[in-house]
Amino acid sequence: MLPSLFSGGTLILIILILFMVLVKPLWIFSMLGFLAVDLLTYSYFPLSIEVPFGLEEQAQMQVNRSTFFYTAFFIMLGLNVLLNFLGKSLPYVPEALVFVPNKNKWYTNIKTRKEFFANNKSWVRGLALILNMLLSIFLGIIYGKNSDNSYSLTWTIYLIGMLLAGWLIYFFIMNASKPEALKGD
Repeated sequence: MLPSLFSGGTLILIILILFMVLVKPLWIFSMLGFLAVDLLTYSYFPLSIEVPFGLEEQAQMQVNRSTFFYTAFFIMLGLNVLLNFLGKSLPYVPEALVFVPNKNKWYTNIKTRKEFFANNKSWVRGLALILNMLLSIFLGIIYGKNSDNSYSLTWTIYLIGMLLAGWLIYFFIMNASKPEALKGD
């Protein structure tokens, strides 16, 4: 009974469906979390910040902390507005321009289209959530370079990178599956 219900792929599917339901609150929370990290780093930064860029350790740029704070905030805000716009505008994209696996099944009727649009809008918000986490990690790394702390957050970039790769793979798995509206057929 219970073990057969929650076996292998079914458990993963249940977790992914639960995550897709929770993605909007988590996405909003990630934006607020980024803003909190941005405000915290602003309050602890010196007036002039060294921002590392490039692959060389010596490549650094001096920036005013206010400029850095507002630039980071507007990058996050612009990225989230753009991704939210892309997620919500999918119903208005012509069918010929939609490139997803199993498109002919998703565009069968109105129910499957609505399911397709809702799934992909949630997926785009999940992508924004992951990118917000990545931006927050970058703020932490830059803060670490400008403080006396000896901690390193660079290992988390690999973790976020694996999460991003998994999320991109999930896009193809999600769209390659059969729509719920057609499962009874």
